[in-house]
Amino acid sequence: MFFPFRVRISSCFSRFGYDGGCGLPEGGVALGGTSDERTLLQGVHSGAMQHVIQLLAALANGRARARFARIALAGEEGVAADPSADRLLRAAGVLEELPGGAVRIDEAALAALLARARAAAPARPAGKVDLLPRQRGRRLQLLQELAAAVLGEDERVAERELNARLSERVLDIPGVRRALVDEGIVAREVDGSAYWRSSAG
Repeated sequence: MFFPFRVRISSCFSRFGYDGGCGLPEGGVALGGTSDERTLLQGVHSGAMQHVIQLLAALANGRARARFARIALAGEEGVAADPSADRLLRAAGVLEELPGGAVRIDEAALAALLARARAAAPARPAGKVDLLPRQRGRRLQLLQELAAAVLGEDERVAERELNARLSERVLDIPGVRRALVDEGIVAREVDGSAYWRSSAG
């Protein structure tokens, strides 16, 4: 099973200098071949993601999250180990033992976790819009281009048909459909039974 952790993992690790998304790296493994080969690769990816999931579970725990922050702020010197407070972080494999009973964040382990997350994330379908731009001018331009691509000037289509057409060009079908309507580029019946390009758009 794959988990959509791309944005959160990237932003979490960026403070340690490991910037970038967690998409399939160039030259990475694609799920092709026979069904047995795909099953094997999925098993490898699931196993590789286990520590990532354990780290996220630890950070979801208030005490472990505070402990992680304290250790991280201590830097290279680390802090005295606490078997109870460190239990979840140890399970995630992100603590490094130091002489004298201290622990610090294992940055090499974090880098390895990020690499595993990148390898396990499914590749984004080529040519499809992932996220709408935040800058409104670029956002409107893209939405207008999408509307022109999926709807004729005087064409009215049902929501199911609009969704089918959008699915060929975008990943977040409901989000883009709502954006088209919210920006006045596409109009719709109140009950959602029909959509068409707005003259104002």
